[in-house]
Amino acid sequence: MGSAAAAGAQEGASLEEALVVAVPRRASSLDLPRAAAAADDDAQVPPVELRQWELVYRESGSGTPGHLRRLAFAACTQGASYIRDALNAAAAAAASAASALATMPELASEPALAPDGHPVEWDEGAFSDEDPPVDEAQQCDAAEQLVTDTHVDLLPGPLPSLPPGGLPAHSVLTERDVRALAAGFPGRTRLARWDLAYSSRRDGISLRSLFRRCAGRAPTLLVVQSAEGRVGGAFSCEPWRVAPRYYGTGESFVFSLLPGEGGQIRAFKWSGRNAYFQMGQQEAVAVGGGGAYALKLDGDLARGTSGDCDTFASPGLMGQDDFEVLHVDVWAFDAL
Repeated sequence: MGSAAAAGAQEGASLEEALVVAVPRRASSLDLPRAAAAADDDAQVPPVELRQWELVYRESGSGTPGHLRRLAFAACTQGASYIRDALNAAAAAAASAASALATMPELASEPALAPDGHPVEWDEGAFSDEDPPVDEAQQCDAAEQLVTDTHVDLLPGPLPSLPPGGLPAHSVLTERDVRALAAGFPGRTRLARWDLAYSSRRDGISLRSLFRRCAGRAPTLLVVQSAEGRVGGAFSCEPWRVAPRYYGTGESFVFSLLPGEGGQIRAFKWSGRNAYFQMGQQEAVAVGGGGAYALKLDGDLARGTSGDCDTFASPGLMGQDDFEVLHVDVWAFDAL
């Protein structure tokens, strides 16, 4: 068990009753303002280490799994443990109420609007930058949460900030495409500055070059054009990197330019069925999974596949399951 788990145990946290997964994602030491400074200018307060924590828990009712919830905040280890224990206490009380409700015949048909209180281990390795896993419990439980209609037809919005001189001549996307895709981004990214991190025409056709040029850049927009002229891609929230398992977040989506529709772009949001958002390996990159990849490119960026994908409840994006790749762009977004 990781150091966070050990710290929680030392502070009296009951791991058997834990409802949440809390993991430090980044750590930094900060000298907090001293409350006593006004009374005593010479007061010496040791630095407190603040960490970014992520609490992951599941809402459920009537014994069935509900939506995953994620809470991110900055706190010291003791503060994170306090918040976790508070959620545990609320869950235990709600689970007790649900159990009592189930024993009352006249009310047995009423829904129990409370978490079920099943324990989840506090694991420092979960969601780490070095080894991003897929939560196996989430994979099993989320199967009942499928959103059957995930598609959104994106309409052009304001033109975001483009590179000096506008879109490069070899860009797959037009300004109308950029305006429509930006309208589908999370709010904080919609007006961000677009930067062409990787272009197969500019940087060479190599997956290694893609990883190198995109290292540490997020979010990104992967744009693929096939030899038949079809265009599809994916918005991803974590930097592309080689990792043994899937990573990413539910803000990811995939898209396709519809042929003969006047440049209409159709996006497919996360369905909730699994967490197969993005994956990078030495020999391939992929988006989505379950059934088929929403989009997968081989290590030479020469061939790709796209099919019916459970992650986004999306059909094939490129007009055929297997296709030849003509061009690949990866756009990154910088805050203004």
